[in-house]
Amino acid sequence: MYETYKLMELSPVNIHQKSFYGKARLLRYHDGKTVSLQSYNTVVCQIKDNAFFIKLWGGYSATSLRHINSFLALFDSDIKLSKKQWERLEVNEPYYIGDLRNKYFKAGF
Repeated sequence: MYETYKLMELSPVNIHQKSFYGKARLLRYHDGKTVSLQSYNTVVCQIKDNAFFIKLWGGYSATSLRHINSFLALFDSDIKLSKKQWERLEVNEPYYIGDLRNKYFKAGF
């Protein structure tokens, strides 16, 4: 992976919660094209080129999914994944962000 140049705390987006209390962090990489989400101590997903979402963690927790949905909302406020949708995404498979909001893409889940 790339060396991080900036580590920032993620704030809740589109939910009624004031803070994630340091449990969700954004990692921006030197390449300028990659932003990853660290939920607790695990890097769970990333966005590349402001266009592709990549799931990096095969697990699930309700709290991590809240972190993931807030992370996605930074790039597209219409996206909110359900547990079922998250679990059906393949690890290390890039998904076009626009497809995650597409009702037909979601219907396939």
